[in-house]
Amino acid sequence: MDDEEQKTLDEERIAKQDQLTDDIRATFTKFEPGIRVYKFLEDLCLKNSQTFVIGSEEMTAYNCGAREIILRIDDEINKVNKEPKQETAEN
Repeated sequence: MDDEEQKTLDEERIAKQDQLTDDIRATFTKFEPGIRVYKFLEDLCLKNSQTFVIGSEEMTAYNCGAREIILRIDDEINKVNKEPKQETAEN
């Protein structure tokens, strides 16, 4: 694979990730049903709860995995596009 092909693949990957971020934001922040589902997921995924279970490594690991889901959604919602848009001659 040459540099141009790699650059094209990287651009496609970034575009897909940006689209996913936009989709997650739209799903969980713009409409009342999505906001309700997000609040449900906060509780289900233990966002604001203790994940450690005394005497149970398995349950602690399970809880940490569940919590990671809502934290990942939060990361996507709060993500700032780190790649600046290229200026065009028209700008």
